[in-house]
Amino acid sequence: EKATYDPQSSDFSATLRTLLNLDDSAAREQALTRIVGHDLDFRPRRRQDADFIFMAAFPRQGRLIRPQLQFLYAGDVPVYATSHVYTGMPNRAADQDLDDVTFCDMPWVLSDASPHNRLGKTVRQLWPVQFSQYTRFYAMGIDAYNLIPNLAQLKRYPYEEYPGETGFLTLDGNGRIRRRLLWARFDDGVPRLIDVIMPV
Repeated sequence: EKATYDPQSSDFSATLRTLLNLDDSAAREQALTRIVGHDLDFRPRRRQDADFIFMAAFPRQGRLIRPQLQFLYAGDVPVYATSHVYTGMPNRAADQDLDDVTFCDMPWVLSDASPHNRLGKTVRQLWPVQFSQYTRFYAMGIDAYNLIPNLAQLKRYPYEEYPGETGFLTLDGNGRIRRRLLWARFDDGVPRLIDVIMPV
């Protein structure tokens, strides 16, 4: 099942209540109250058939949606997102509302896993404003530069990965670059790597 929301909004509860079938639960409670003739001790019950929630959101929306999911009895349902949910810059205070959200992103952003972590720190010191605005573009530029001398090797060994800043890169049979991202989960407002599989 899917639901859409207005990204300009701050209250997503109506959309989430419908998605979690809490409206159906409330309707059942009202029907039982009419039958019994008095108020019941009632706690809404969310749908039980959801294995996970995929949240398509930017940081502002994600920081609002995750706490609302918890409030609406879905705090135990795993939440997955794309790299869009993370600004790419550590912000523990703001990102605590994203705790337990699992997302994928590039090694450059999850800097502890980056083979060129020192380079990232240097760029951040030299151009702090530009780094915060265009951090993922820096990674793409670095990979574009570093990948050229490695293309022949990747073509010869299609299962070999180049450990780039934007991900672990391979060359497919059509000459397209494919990338494998890293997975992280917010813990106390900080993205922490999970299940990192490094190339051999």
